[in-house]
Amino acid sequence: MYKFLYIFSCITVFACCVVKEANSQNEVPKYTIDLDQPAESRWREIGHDFADLAPFLRTILKQKIPPAVFPLAEEVALYVDTLFDEPYPGELKGVAKATNLTLSEVILANIFYDLTAYCTSIVAQDEQDEQGDIFHARNLDYDNADYFRNLSIHVDFLRNGKLVYSGITFAGYIGILTGQKPLAFTVTLDERDKGYLWENIFQLLLAKTTPVGFFLRSLLANEESNFDYVIKQISQVEMIAPAYIIVGGVKKGEGAVVTRARIETLDVWKLNVSDGRWFLVETNYDHWKPPPSSDDRRHPAIKAMNQMGQKNVGVKGLFQVMSTKPVLNNSTVFTSIMSAKFPSIFTTWRRRCCA
Repeated sequence: MYKFLYIFSCITVFACCVVKEANSQNEVPKYTIDLDQPAESRWREIGHDFADLAPFLRTILKQKIPPAVFPLAEEVALYVDTLFDEPYPGELKGVAKATNLTLSEVILANIFYDLTAYCTSIVAQDEQDEQGDIFHARNLDYDNADYFRNLSIHVDFLRNGKLVYSGITFAGYIGILTGQKPLAFTVTLDERDKGYLWENIFQLLLAKTTPVGFFLRSLLANEESNFDYVIKQISQVEMIAPAYIIVGGVKKGEGAVVTRARIETLDVWKLNVSDGRWFLVETNYDHWKPPPSSDDRRHPAIKAMNQMGQKNVGVKGLFQVMSTKPVLNNSTVFTSIMSAKFPSIFTTWRRRCCA
């Protein structure tokens, strides 16, 4: 017990040091969502706080999404109550009302975010003791990074006044792409660029497939969820789009990257310290293939991890790795660092990379 408290105290001190070292970086604002409240009212405060940015979101959607997709989104809006599981229909309607966006625009945003993020995720095991604590870090990159920095928020989801799970998301987006269930698991999603947006809309309409961010949020909300359960569910579910899903647990060896196609799982890549695999780096390319030379964040991240060393795995070390160029780049929106075993260290900073 004393050893645990000592480690926890050290981690907390490291987290405070990182915040001070971040200089111009600042933490994303924090909100709470009361899951005991009606679905349509849960996001009201957030929607009102960010309503002035809604026109920019509308502009970005028109820039990034083919015109033919918008009528499909309007079809989805007509059947929102049957296409999405609870509580998502009510929450989508509530966001639309609070932001003065149309329901179809909110639905498009909640699919668009799933498909267009370029990210670097790292899950690693330390060597502080025989238990092998797991840490999880991610940089999320988007075009129009300044806009998305302003939308980034940390949300704690409460039930009966107690924290159930937390996530980093964007105002107007009700799914979770970066999340933590305390004392259970952490999860991030990296985009796998296979297919077209219109295919994903058809997948939603015809197959009633849940958007990935909604699916991950449902796993975070599930009382049964732990590392093994989450890996099994991720490996079996049919998805709206291909993806890399990175998961960290609370026990030694509980770290994995699941490479998904829409219908099937292509690969489950796990930590294995005995084979020298004390960390996994996933960007946006299959780990068994070389990344393109035009976007090679993988090898700089691997080099930085090896220079850091397993003994320095933790908040401070991982923050420095995630600050290495081009892992940190001009499109980086935020950096998150988590550990489900030590949930209080979950911190996310808005990032700006110097030119």
